[in-house]
Amino acid sequence: MAGRRRRYISLRRRWRELAGQRMALLAELALKRLREGELALARRYVEHIRRLKSRYRVRRAPIAWCRGCMTPYLPGVSVRIRVSAKGYMTYTCLLCGRVNRKPLEGKT
Repeated sequence: MAGRRRRYISLRRRWRELAGQRMALLAELALKRLREGELALARRYVEHIRRLKSRYRVRRAPIAWCRGCMTPYLPGVSVRIRVSAKGYMTYTCLLCGRVNRKPLEGKT
């Protein structure tokens, strides 16, 4: 019984690794399409990344995206990034206007 469980865990780990590789490839393609101006295709790649991330329980995605319009973050093209003196970074989507704030590591 323990052998089966160990084999299942190693298979799950392998699937997670493959999902990570696939997500990295999709992230490259999404950024490339965003630079070329193909927003619909870039958003579709982000949807695929989200689906892989949730199905295989991958914690970190290779890119960040706007949760409002699903466009990958590319500074100067799709997002404006500002650093606040209060200790957080403000990400503003240039397409839909959604604002996302993340705390800086050094400030709490």
